Amino acid sequence: MMKKLSFLLTLIVSLSIIGCTEDVVGEISLPNDNTDIPADGGGGYFMFNSSHTWSAACEEEWITLSATSGKSGSNKLTYTAAPSFETSIRKAVITITNSAAAEEGKFTISQAAFEPQLTVMADSHTFTFEAEETTIDIEANFDYDVQCEADWLTIEKIERGITIATTELETMEERKAEIKIAKEKYGIEEVIEITQKPFEPTYQFRPQGNFVKNADDVTPFTIITQKLNFTFELCTDAEWITASISGAWITVSLTANTTQAPRLGNIILKGIDRPGVEVKIPIKQLSNYYIPIELSNKDFENDLQDWKINRYHNGSKTKVEVVDGKGVNGSKAIKISQAAADGTCCVAIERKLTGLEAEQMYRAMAYVRYENIPNNQGCGAVIFSPNTDQYWNASEYTYGTNNTYKKVFVDFLTDASGSATISLALGFWQGGLANGGRSTGVAYFDNVDVIKATDNELYMRESEHMKVYWDPTKLTCDDHYIDTWLSNVDKMYESYKELVNAVPQDGRQLKVLSTPGMYSGYWALAGYPILINNTPNSVALNTIIGEFTQMGTMSFGLMHEIGHVFNLGSTDWNWNDEMFANFRMQYALEMNNLGVYQQGNGDSTKKVYTGREILNMYKQDYDKTLPTGKLNDNAIHYLLARLAGDEFIGWEPFKLTFDYMRKYGTSGGNNINTNYDKFVYFVNRLSKFASEVHGKEYDLINDKNCFSDADIAAIKAQLK
Repeated sequence: MMKKLSFLLTLIVSLSIIGCTEDVVGEISLPNDNTDIPADGGGGYFMFNSSHTWSAACEEEWITLSATSGKSGSNKLTYTAAPSFETSIRKAVITITNSAAAEEGKFTISQAAFEPQLTVMADSHTFTFEAEETTIDIEANFDYDVQCEADWLTIEKIERGITIATTELETMEERKAEIKIAKEKYGIEEVIEITQKPFEPTYQFRPQGNFVKNADDVTPFTIITQKLNFTFELCTDAEWITASISGAWITVSLTANTTQAPRLGNIILKGIDRPGVEVKIPIKQLSNYYIPIELSNKDFENDLQDWKINRYHNGSKTKVEVVDGKGVNGSKAIKISQAAADGTCCVAIERKLTGLEAEQMYRAMAYVRYENIPNNQGCGAVIFSPNTDQYWNASEYTYGTNNTYKKVFVDFLTDASGSATISLALGFWQGGLANGGRSTGVAYFDNVDVIKATDNELYMRESEHMKVYWDPTKLTCDDHYIDTWLSNVDKMYESYKELVNAVPQDGRQLKVLSTPGMYSGYWALAGYPILINNTPNSVALNTIIGEFTQMGTMSFGLMHEIGHVFNLGSTDWNWNDEMFANFRMQYALEMNNLGVYQQGNGDSTKKVYTGREILNMYKQDYDKTLPTGKLNDNAIHYLLARLAGDEFIGWEPFKLTFDYMRKYGTSGGNNINTNYDKFVYFVNRLSKFASEVHGKEYDLINDKNCFSDADIAAIKAQLK
């Protein structure tokens, strides 16, 4: 037995990396016969002594041995394991055979399972229509596959991910594709959604849109094209539209619309270099056809039946008669005449309409001709709807002599019972207009009609707090701009409400109506509805939206009129609502960071004032008028609004003051006779509420930081 053992191979294993202990080959039993290798590969070695030659082998290809045989003595065998991409543990056995005794020793290696990791840095990408290229980073610890069926994409694997290149998209429809980053072996798949947007034509038109023409308006008009990114040919899709182009100018002509309905058509810009591109310019032409409500004796063939005479002013000598042969087509007509020597008057024939829809917009129309009405004397021969919610609305003013009948109209709101009064008059029922309202001369009226207003007569759009009724032929933008503007108006409305703690018209929507009957010196007039000047030479309606589309500003004029509408409750304290209308507007501008486009008293041109910047505009009046010893109203506005700053008392005391004044007016004061007395009463109330809000005593009227001696003297000079 001892002899047999003398030639056994003694194997001493020493693993420097994995820490194995030695074993003797031939004794077969190896207690420390394995080691672990990480999935990303590695190696080790072991030492052994052999009294004879030996051989080593491993059947696994992923194991590499430093030697497969050796001589007797001390030996070192090194092994290396390649990285594993298998998702389960794998094992390898190194077998050492002693050549003398044919004994074997086994050494087992275990390699950890591979854990595949894939991170795609984007799950989607959008390309423009042009041929473009992008890179998407991908982190992975294995060789992934890239799959895509779209022939318009070229994909290349790079070290950090993939590059994606598109061909140019020539159609007008977007296209989509999927790129799959996958390894079927591991059941891993990530998808990148690819979208290529079609060519987007860019363009601008002046005017900006909403081309609406009256039924009989056949005057050619022009549309200016700007900033186009494609070449085009011009055509139309309606035979009643003719369009031609010269340079950037499109000239458009329409035939008269004799149909019974408005008609729509388009001028079409068809792409030449971009086939499939079509840009449409919508054209709307109104109709003269309408269905009137039933109205008896509208042509006065039964004399004044169902009509009555109302002598509003100086009508004792005014002659009202039904004349034969003087109407349209030689029929009867109403004639109202006032001699110049008898002074200006307002005398009307009128009737009350009932059974209409409540609080809806209607239009009264009549044919009128006139004689010897002095230019700019009152309103001439007009029709109106007298009511105390809106005093000033009328048909277009008429002057001079016009022996041919023409149709005029006035739009009006019915009341909550569906009633309204319409008046055909010489002169206007209110005399407070700049031109005096009342007139002399002769007016003839015939063929009266009343219709409910539709989009054939008025552009109508509404929001929570406002509805507009505007001349559709004057708008130069699309509905999107109007809706955005109305949204801002709603914000302003909420701020007016917050300041005065009340709402007009019991919370009903404000109405804004463009009217053809307004003195040229007025931009707009407060009331229900608020009136916008739509006389032939007025730019008020275009200005409202034009400023917004170009600069994002609110109309100072219209916001001023809304300020008037919020002059609620007791008003005996209010020494100047022109100033306080602007004051309410300033609060709303500040709260919403909205702007107005105005020219201050020291500005060389108009500029945008945003939020509290408007105070700087009023300060210009203060700086200019204080040296004169008499502050104007804008300057007094500045001194009051300045106090609303955080460095003074803030807005909260103003809210409480306006609420108090609305409820009680000057009932809590004594000897309030002049406008200056009202000013002092207002400031003292402001002091009282500032003291309550801030918990300390305020006496603003005597605080030199608020009102200097020069300020007080200059305010007295203005208000007394």
